[in-house]
Amino acid sequence: MFAGGSLQALNRLYYDVEPLFAGDRRLLIRYALFHTERQASGRRFSRQRDIDWLDWDSVTTDPPDLLVSSGATNTLYEAGCDVALVPHGAGHNRFTPYFEGVAGLARGQLRSDDGRLPAFLALPGPASAERLRIDCPEALPFAEITGDLCFERLRLSTRMRREYRRALGLDPDRRLVLVASTWLGRSLFAHHPSLPERLLAALPMDDYAVAFVPHPNILAVHGGMESLFRRQLENGLIMVDPGEGWRAALLAADCVVGDHGSIGFYGAALGIPTAVAAFGFEEMPPESPLAAFGRLAPAFHAAGDLFGQIERLCDADPIRDECFSQALAEPDPGPSRRLRAGLYRTLSLDEPAGPDPRMFPPPTPVPHWRPTSAWRAEVEIDGGDAVCRRFPSDDGRRGPGHLVADVRCLDVSARDRADAIVRHHDALSDGEAQQEGLLLLDEHPFAQVASVRTDPEALAWACADGRRFRTVCDPELADAAVSVWFAAGRPDSGEWHVNGGTVSVHRIR
Repeated sequence: MFAGGSLQALNRLYYDVEPLFAGDRRLLIRYALFHTERQASGRRFSRQRDIDWLDWDSVTTDPPDLLVSSGATNTLYEAGCDVALVPHGAGHNRFTPYFEGVAGLARGQLRSDDGRLPAFLALPGPASAERLRIDCPEALPFAEITGDLCFERLRLSTRMRREYRRALGLDPDRRLVLVASTWLGRSLFAHHPSLPERLLAALPMDDYAVAFVPHPNILAVHGGMESLFRRQLENGLIMVDPGEGWRAALLAADCVVGDHGSIGFYGAALGIPTAVAAFGFEEMPPESPLAAFGRLAPAFHAAGDLFGQIERLCDADPIRDECFSQALAEPDPGPSRRLRAGLYRTLSLDEPAGPDPRMFPPPTPVPHWRPTSAWRAEVEIDGGDAVCRRFPSDDGRRGPGHLVADVRCLDVSARDRADAIVRHHDALSDGEAQQEGLLLLDEHPFAQVASVRTDPEALAWACADGRRFRTVCDPELADAAVSVWFAAGRPDSGEWHVNGGTVSVHRIR
């Protein structure tokens, strides 16, 4: 039986551990939720995946042969059966506020009131074994350094990076900035709650995308993240399913801005350039691998030049230090083989040939996610050459440049304040495009121009002053074309070299 009390605990069991036992008909695998203050997230996880879980009273009445959990608590011993523990974070690093020691290894979590200990205790690295020697040395005979299942799957899934990026709508040259936050008062989100949306607005959208991965426990402290970032989600900010999605998104990233949570540590261990915008050194022993990482990682200054810092971070060298191997061992055979063997041994069953660990599937953005559909355009013109940079603008606030809204934009304020309205996602006939342009201008009194695609390389423009234009450009320059013409003073004709292509504008009326 697998038992957990929160989303992240069940996550490891469901995605990492259970598949290792697929096909063994000797085993009946069930799930149970034990009592915890964060049980609501575990219930939500179970409902979304149609897991038929047992309540804890049923488990204690009819105990299984083995209880496997990724959340250490002496509550598990109430079942009266053997207990096996696997970790659910990047090592054992942080103090628990309820017992003396670090979370997952404290005596108050590992030992029952009558002195029972786990029959099998999987440790991700040598640093955890050393900490166990301090916090609960009597559990050492039952412990084994298996390595970390999550890190093993991350390593194996690196070959899927291109597919993960395609699933998130990223072109090969576009960089993904992943913002990750743990929970409680020293986290990135507690210190800088607006950092994801500020990064979204500060980075050129054709060169960068921003993803935000909050710890599931933030839901219990701060409320629903999708609700807080609804406007940004509908204008390009990426959030993914908190199950497997965050791991695929991490592998798709070009840099990570994090804190003392596991995601930043995993990212740095994988060689992804990582900076920290907050760090809770007070929450961990100074000799822990996580603390060592915190001292090595460059600081990200949320009040500083966001664009410049991200540019430098993406080009930075990886952090190389033994703190990663101390926290996340990579033995041979690997974590999946060792953990599987240990659990079969605890069950006193012969271990059959089994499946290898699985790579992560491509990530799926949350339901409210939509591509950027309202942006602020800044254009630099030097004679016949022009550079256009676009920045997401979800609420229509004025700033440098001018505002452009796509007809698929759902934000009323952004559309009402836009200088230009564009319909470029597919082509209309010339006559229909001319009519559509007039209707768009009528529906958006502030707009000075409406641009409608008529074929892959041609646009029809209708202007509020009555003029009509035909514009020819490369398909990918359609959005930039209207901005360059707008910045050039809206002339009757012109030709510019823009971002490696050509835009040609001619008045037809």
